Order: sequence, then C-alpha cells, then structure tokens
Amino acid sequence: MANEPRSYREVIAEAVRALRPQARIVAAEPEELESLVEELRPHVVVGNRVSPAVRSRVPAWVELYPGYGTESFSCVGEEHTTYDDIQLPDLLSIIDQTRRLAQRS
Repeated sequence: MANEPRSYREVIAEAVRALRPQARIVAAEPEELESLVEELRPHVVVGNRVSPAVRSRVPAWVELYPGYGTESFSCVGEEHTTYDDIQLPDLLSIIDQTRRLAQRS
C-alpha cells in the first residue's frame, strides 16, 4: 500500500490485514515504492501512481484515483479494469484473484 493520503493508506492496510490475515501487507510512502518492489517482490501493489517499472514487475496493481481523478484502475495478470468508485470488496477481490494466480504458478 503506497497511496496518499497516509491516513487512507493506513485504514485500507488495517482493513485488509483484518479481512485477509494470510496476506502480508506493507504500508509505505509512495516515494519508497520502487525500491520496495525490488526488495519485497510483492504480488499486488496499491498506489496513487503506478510507474511503468511497477507495472512490469508486479503481477497485479491498483492505481487509486491517480491525479485525484474520479476513476481507479487495476490489472491482474492481463486483465485491466476501470472503476468509477472502487471499494474495499474490489481490493479484496483483486488480492484473492492474485493469490489464485500465484498458487497456479
């Protein structure tokens, strides 16, 4: 989780930890994201801006309201989705889909 504002990031991280205790959730400052991707090799990244490097190295990503716009975007494997109003169940579904893909590999 590397989205802004920090309070939003922390609330989302805690909610996901509570609802998906098997998932390892790291809340980080957005500027730390690329180095953490190299170090941790996450299965999913959530942020306000997902760089081309993250897109190419992470199996699934969620871009939450980039540029403070009204839409969010996700990619799981090759499937891209646009959300008008992304919700916690959407994030949980992305995590679950990514976990299933990782188990098949």
